Amino acid sequence: MPSLSSVAKQAGVSITTASMVLNGGKRSERISEGCAQRVREAARQVGYVPNYHARSMKLGRADVIGVAAELTGYLGPGRGQLAAAYFSTLVGAIEVTARNAGYSMTMIGPDERLSGLRRGIQAMRQRRVDGLIVLGVAERTAPSFSMDELGNDLLVMIEYAGQTQLPMVNWDQTLGVKLAVQHLAELGHRQILWLGPESQTESSSYRV
Repeated sequence: MPSLSSVAKQAGVSITTASMVLNGGKRSERISEGCAQRVREAARQVGYVPNYHARSMKLGRADVIGVAAELTGYLGPGRGQLAAAYFSTLVGAIEVTARNAGYSMTMIGPDERLSGLRRGIQAMRQRRVDGLIVLGVAERTAPSFSMDELGNDLLVMIEYAGQTQLPMVNWDQTLGVKLAVQHLAELGHRQILWLGPESQTESSSYRV
């Protein structure tokens, strides 16, 4: 594999300068854009790819966001969260957002001993992920730990029905439907057709 010194030699710069450009050193903003472009072009020419583990150790972060879920398999065929189109769409949106922010996303599911949530916490402690997003965990995996136990670990839960001190993203579905119907009524609509996933052959019509 081409080394960083090969890139530096090709670009006519020091190894330190090449490293700051390609690995995001603290003083990389001091390097001119022309020099940075020359280094990146040299890396492309020699086929240099930064060592992920070395970069992670140097920067003190993994640049990875974990998403903990109860995946299909240990919950039985078709019973995992990603079997639902809603969660699949949610995970897709998380991946795109993470990628646009310069992060990778990794799914963390359960094994025979630990839930996806517990394995995600373990991954944070091992610094394999920088933060964890937990998808609506089942009651059996309810987090019994507090924010104090997490320390500086970054964890956000989505749609958890129980009581927790952890940061959570949730919404009020009843209020959401009420506001939607109210908005349509204010626009003058008096008949509303509801098409839901519960039935593909039946629909309901409501007057307001």
